[in-house]
Amino acid sequence: MDRSLKILKKEAKSIALSAVAVFVFLLVFQLREYFSGEVFVWKSIKPLSAPSFWNRAFYSAFTFFTFGAFLYWIKFYKLLYAVLVDIFDARRLYESVKGLLWIALMWVSYHWTIPAIFDGLNLSASIVFNLLSLSLYLLPPVGISMIVTLALWYIIVKNESNPTRKVV
Repeated sequence: MDRSLKILKKEAKSIALSAVAVFVFLLVFQLREYFSGEVFVWKSIKPLSAPSFWNRAFYSAFTFFTFGAFLYWIKFYKLLYAVLVDIFDARRLYESVKGLLWIALMWVSYHWTIPAIFDGLNLSASIVFNLLSLSLYLLPPVGISMIVTLALWYIIVKNESNPTRKVV
């Protein structure tokens, strides 16, 4: 975890600039919506969709890093090994139970966990989109000034990180 924090701290400026660029694009898009003359209507958007079932590698990795890591952390596999292999001397049964458990966890990931995550992400994207659209609909000068301010800030900060580049 320490390595991840170092990388995040090192790349924080780049991450922030990317977020600002996306935010400016979103505000420009909202401005286009405003000037098209349409009245504000709450829209349900779903920009993200869950991957298909055939992306087994994704589900296996997701299961490994979530449910599998949790089971390893609570030492479930050690307990299972102790019961099935050490006590009953049934190594094949241990491997079969572990495989069936893995398939069950991947099934849970596919049918409940991943759809719930994507539903939550889509809900939050929809809320942000609609709140920005509503704020731009109610206060267009504020939205325009936010776009201009963020665009200028982005250009200035981007120019500071690359002093050889000139702003036109």
